Formats: sequence, C-alpha cells, structure tokens
Amino acid sequence: MMEEAAERDHRLLGESQKLFFFDSLSPGSCFFLPHGKKIVNKLKAFLRQKYRDRGYQEVESPTVLKMKLWETSGHSANYKENMFVFEIDGEEFGLKPMYCPGHCIIFKHETRSYRELPLRIADFGVLHRNEASGALSGLTRVRRFQQDDAHIFCRESQIKEEVKSVLEFINYVYGIFGFNYELE
Repeated sequence: MMEEAAERDHRLLGESQKLFFFDSLSPGSCFFLPHGKKIVNKLKAFLRQKYRDRGYQEVESPTVLKMKLWETSGHSANYKENMFVFEIDGEEFGLKPMYCPGHCIIFKHETRSYRELPLRIADFGVLHRNEASGALSGLTRVRRFQQDDAHIFCRESQIKEEVKSVLEFINYVYGIFGFNYELE
C-alpha cells in the first residue's frame, strides 16, 4: 500500500509532467512551470466565473499589513507564531496569512446602505504562512500559496439564505472534482 501511495505522490507527478517543482532555496514554496501554470490559470478562470455567477465581486488586498491590524482582529494573539513578521522603520508588519481582516477593511472603506447587502467579495491573492519545516508537504502544506476565499457581509435576515447558497456552491464545485467534505 505504501508503494502504491508513493507512485501516486503528486510531487513526483508534478516533476514528471513538468508542472511544478520545489527547490531548497525557497522551502515550502512551489515553482510552477508553464504547463502547470496553464492548469492553475484554467482552474482560477473556472472559479472566477462561478463566483461571478453567484454575485461575488473580485477584490485584492495588500500582502504586507501592519501588525496593528492583526492585533485588532485577534489573529496576532492566536496566530502570530505562524506568520512572517518583520520590522520597517521601527514598526511591525506581517505577510498576510489570511484574507479576513483585509476584506473587513474593504467593507469598512465606504458607507453602504442595508439595501446594498449582501456584499459578496472573493479574492485570489497570495498568502504566506510560516509552517514548521517538518509539516511542509508538497502542495498540501506550503508557506506561500494562492487560495480562493470569499466573505459575505449581509443583514441578519439574510444569513440563512447566504449560508445555504455557500453550501450549494461548495457542493457544486467539490462535486465536479469528486471531492468530499464534512462540516463539524
């Protein structure tokens, strides 16, 4: 069984099909080759269209944000050891490990009427997480990655419908690729 699993290792497939590779000069970060990047771009185009079909607007937030934001959101207290943190001009910054706080800034940027809700936003940016070197595992556990993520800002009366819609979206996309999931 271990031999069979080794034969199906996605890292070997990535190398043999010239899709991607890893290099010790950037541990936990993937180098996508032209054919692999084509596949990534096709997947992103598919997802972008599905998000648009469901009323999401695409946004992008900065990769480098002041630690003050991560302190306000609570991420610093609970997640700082998994962040890449550095100092610029005596002030602490972090590379974005998740989208939530940036999306809250986007929402807060302008005053909106309740009639404009729900506001559905999606992001395909780059995230960085300082994973322990022993936890790194091919494309499934990396330090630098792109992830589609979305946030919905809605009225309390819209929550049930929005959650239902998100679960239908997950079922649709996961079904296409034959993925299973469980809610806990």
